Amino acid sequence: MNQDTKNREVPEWDAYFMGIAEEVAKRSKDPSSQNGCVIVDSRKRPVSFGYNGTIQGADESKMTLSERPMKYYFAIHSEMNALLFAGRDVTGCTLYNKMATCENCLKYCLQAGIKRFVYKELRVGSYRNGEKKSMTNIATDEAIIRLLVACPDVETLNITNGKTYIEDILDSYDKDSDEYQSLVKWVK
Repeated sequence: MNQDTKNREVPEWDAYFMGIAEEVAKRSKDPSSQNGCVIVDSRKRPVSFGYNGTIQGADESKMTLSERPMKYYFAIHSEMNALLFAGRDVTGCTLYNKMATCENCLKYCLQAGIKRFVYKELRVGSYRNGEKKSMTNIATDEAIIRLLVACPDVETLNITNGKTYIEDILDSYDKDSDEYQSLVKWVK
């Protein structure tokens, strides 16, 4: 241990950048979910930040984020904001996000060259709290699994429990269910 830090805890890099992502999330005006994102290069230098919100320069009183499903037409996810404002190539970078990336943002992040995803929460949604998942939820989970299986050099990590994104998704299903069986086949 370094003499300068022996009397205090210095966070590991993943915890450090996740803490920054959580601070960035506080900028979101979405009343139901505040998500923050930090993109970091291989030398541990921040490249970009983003949080979920409405489009830049918009009169937010005309585009409320509290009305579902209307908010989905106005909201831009934290990952997309971070990608759009990066201003440079993000190939090989790590993306720190408070909530796991949705299937749409995951697709764009993979296309941009992000190689590592670190998150703290699986996803927000009542179906994650024991309620029956809709066909849309199941299709979303399948899309995420198939994207990640197709990109084996991409790493994912839930900083809270140490699981991968695929493990987290599969663990949210009853292992005896037809839905679980339809998802696990993509992993084998």
